[in-house]
Amino acid sequence: MNFEWQEFLATQSATIGEGGVVRFSKAEDFPECALFDLSHLGLIEIKGDDAEIFLQGQTTNDVKKLTSQQSQLSSICTPKGRMLANFRLLMDDDAYLLQLPTSTHGAIMKRLSMYIMMSKVVISDASDRLVRMGVAGDCATSLLEKYFSTLPANSGEVVQESGSTLIRHP
Repeated sequence: MNFEWQEFLATQSATIGEGGVVRFSKAEDFPECALFDLSHLGLIEIKGDDAEIFLQGQTTNDVKKLTSQQSQLSSICTPKGRMLANFRLLMDDDAYLLQLPTSTHGAIMKRLSMYIMMSKVVISDASDRLVRMGVAGDCATSLLEKYFSTLPANSGEVVQESGSTLIRHP
């Protein structure tokens, strides 16, 4: 978890415990609106000329149908079809981002790196570069309208503005 994010959480009455677990002082402090720390989700960035083809061969979903306005759920499996990890896949400018639990993050990065071979692909950890947070509750729409000119209407839709990415979850 990067320092700026830790400072922000501290201003919101949060305490950061062992393993980066964030807790707010009282649950009743946020009855209508909640801000969630999502740093337990890591980000793997995949970019390069062959990124789409590479991911198409490594994931269970059709990467060619992915757009900058729509994310998708996907997974990586063993050759026998056993799922190793599931994740949310989205586009970020010229790169693809896989958002997945940090518990599987390192293993998936290592596994993907094994299959690069001759592909023009670069795999990197974007977890410390990008902050992840969630907003939920009655105030979410009015709060987000202050920062985004349009909000995603359906689950999985993405809006990118001013260096921020907003993904709608069910």
